[in-house]
Amino acid sequence: MEDEEERRDGYRGNVRDLVGAGLGAELDEPERTRKAQDWLFTFIGLVAWNFSVPQLRRLILNEQDEAAALARRRAVVVEAARTLAEGRSHA
Repeated sequence: MEDEEERRDGYRGNVRDLVGAGLGAELDEPERTRKAQDWLFTFIGLVAWNFSVPQLRRLILNEQDEAAALARRRAVVVEAARTLAEGRSHA
């Protein structure tokens, strides 16, 4: 794809930001970068799943307002990321 390298560079920047924030600090390279890549991919997956399975989202969340359901999901993903990051810093 034409823009794939540009997009890859953007994600590499996200990975560098995670490493810079201390993710994987206990590891040497390349494991540190791999850990940041895995975290980034996992959280993107959590966000994308909401759009991949809208019927399942409606059935489980029982939310009539789609915007409200997505807002709730966003809040949960952010909370999960913070909780995991805090747990990691206390490990």
